Amino acid sequence: MRFYRQGTVIRVDGDIYKVLGYVVYSDYYTKNVWVEYRLLDKIEIEKRLCIDEKSNEYSLNFRFVDFDGKIDSEWKKSNESMNIVHSRYGNVDAIKGKVKGFTRYKREKDKKIITTETTADGVKISIGKIINKDDIEQVETDFYAFDDNMEFEERRRKRDILGAILSVLIIIFSAIEVFYALLDFGVFDSFIPDSEYIRVPTINEYLLESDNYTYLTSITGSENEKAQVYIPVTPPPSSTDSSAKDPNIDYLAKDIIKNIYGSTESVTQNQDENNRVGVGIITYKEYCFIYHPEDKPELIYIQVSNRKCNYISDIKPYHSHVSTYLLYKNIYFSNAYRADSLRWESKATPYKMYNGDIVKDMGNGYYNVYSNDIKQSSANSRVSSGRGFGHGK
Repeated sequence: MRFYRQGTVIRVDGDIYKVLGYVVYSDYYTKNVWVEYRLLDKIEIEKRLCIDEKSNEYSLNFRFVDFDGKIDSEWKKSNESMNIVHSRYGNVDAIKGKVKGFTRYKREKDKKIITTETTADGVKISIGKIINKDDIEQVETDFYAFDDNMEFEERRRKRDILGAILSVLIIIFSAIEVFYALLDFGVFDSFIPDSEYIRVPTINEYLLESDNYTYLTSITGSENEKAQVYIPVTPPPSSTDSSAKDPNIDYLAKDIIKNIYGSTESVTQNQDENNRVGVGIITYKEYCFIYHPEDKPELIYIQVSNRKCNYISDIKPYHSHVSTYLLYKNIYFSNAYRADSLRWESKATPYKMYNGDIVKDMGNGYYNVYSNDIKQSSANSRVSSGRGFGHGK
């Protein structure tokens, strides 16, 4: 594999760039090696050039845009991998041995791509386009020889203005983040009237405080992490939505989503070969699983735990059938394990060698639409204190 050294001038898709450095990644499973170059154009805007010679894949990306976890349906997932920083050279921000998860989405109409990068620090996103190998070439010339001084100075002036604007925006957004962090810690609780302040509860908090559910038991996992089990006080009404595989479970899933104001990362509906249905609700902190117990199939149990509990423990849903247990594990593995392995990479996990089925969101789009609608309506209107079956918000 050929590498462009730091300081090399290359032409990519018709534009001139200087190489600042590069990171060599190794796929965690296939061991395939690919390279990401950090580039700088003539007005000092950074881009990333990704080269995977073995797969014959080349792309040029803008990095990074803050990511809110939602990608429009017109973008289709084309690749997903977990990679280790094998080596690094030049002026790049990477740590050898660090694990990163990459997911690529492609839009067919214009061959644009979105790439999400997941680390222990969170998720970032880049937007770019697919290019051909022939679009990349080394040029034997000075970096600024392709521009006259007047044009270069004008671009530098515009870049300085843009930099100042971006700095102000960063300060504003940082202040907003600090404000919301202080809200989470309750710093302003004494200054905000109860009728005006809405705090999003965790799923466990909602179930524990709601009159419609009762605590049944708890299961202890590794490091004394616990999963709580709840049951509805009365049989829930049946959902009338045709997308629901189990109308009663569907009603409870929507009730929980509604009362945490749509604050979900994913909601997955799945069933086994015997039509046992399970719905998994994953938030930033928790994994909630709704199912019928094996010994009392007429009932519905709701098991909730911190995601750390699932990552470090091989716990089973309370009184569940073995196939329901597999649904429980597969939903977590498919929708939360990758991010959690970066969050708690120093912890031992029973999922490290797990090779169960990958659950690819049977019903996820249906529930995501519902979660998004709830989240939007919560942001646009005041939420009343009435919660529970038969109550709105």
